[in-house]
Amino acid sequence: MLVAGRDLLIGEPLHEGGWFEVRRATYRGRPCCVKRPTSQPELFRARASVVFTRLLSLRARAGYRTASLTPERVLRSEGERVAQAEAWNHRLYYAGPIQEGSASVFGLVLPLHPGRSFAALSRDQQRSVLPRILPSLWSALSATWHGDLHPGNLLVDEDASVTLIDPGILLVEKAEVDDGDPDDSMTITFTTNTRHYPWVPPYDPGRPRAGCTLRSHIERFVASLTPTRPLGAMKHSTVCLPQAPAPSNAPTVADTMALGLMYYEVLTREYPGPTQPVWLDGQVVDDTPQFPFFDDVLFTIPPPSTLASDVRPEEDELVMRLVHGDVSSLDLRPLCEAVRGAS
Repeated sequence: MLVAGRDLLIGEPLHEGGWFEVRRATYRGRPCCVKRPTSQPELFRARASVVFTRLLSLRARAGYRTASLTPERVLRSEGERVAQAEAWNHRLYYAGPIQEGSASVFGLVLPLHPGRSFAALSRDQQRSVLPRILPSLWSALSATWHGDLHPGNLLVDEDASVTLIDPGILLVEKAEVDDGDPDDSMTITFTTNTRHYPWVPPYDPGRPRAGCTLRSHIERFVASLTPTRPLGAMKHSTVCLPQAPAPSNAPTVADTMALGLMYYEVLTREYPGPTQPVWLDGQVVDDTPQFPFFDDVLFTIPPPSTLASDVRPEEDELVMRLVHGDVSSLDLRPLCEAVRGAS
């Protein structure tokens, strides 16, 4: 246990949300920050919950209250993810009880990074820095999936080195669901910003490949949930999800598309994704996938240049290939160099 005032000097607040606060601190002579629950955390409302059963391979619900998901469980999961993600340029100094006065709460002690939030940069700065940091982001995400990529979770230094923070979490547990056998049912709760993961969920193990299309990635995910397919319902839930996407030579297609959406919005200030994530409220009945929002998807996304006249052809190609998951490790660096060369 760390004792505030002795092991850890806690200073002014840097951020306070509904569930967690982040405060400036000093730990063993090093500047750092402490992330811990607020004094009165709100009831957690999971961004999405997925239930796998023999009858319904997938049932995803937005805003589903998950009583077992406490602030401590969320922080423990985040600490484990950060500790395993060396490529993110992030570290975990400590995870455990922190005593301040008579109260003791579970908290994380993390580095205090000098970089600025990508969200705080101007459009011109974002546009300039993205093709510079994309190759290093690609490598970091290939080593460890993130699952909650958006501008607020990227820190960028003056030398354009990038740090990934606040990953999405993924918790798997047995669950009782309607008409389901609790021994064969699992609830997979994950936190993410569904706006940046509208086509496939962040835990999907699929990878981007040259020649793929947005439709082909979505159809592959939907097909993977059909019990008669090689990735049947229970195999998908017990093998793919608890283990999470494994390291690869490319990020997950979900993280790749999130990068593309971020870039698209930088160039156009417009959001090209669907109003409801495709994978929400989906289920498989009699081996037939039923996804109510699938028919609303616009698979033909307009290139950024049709919405912003200053977008260059090189930027169009890079962004569209990221959004569609139509890019490989061999393609990415030349695409980024072409954008920088045209600037």
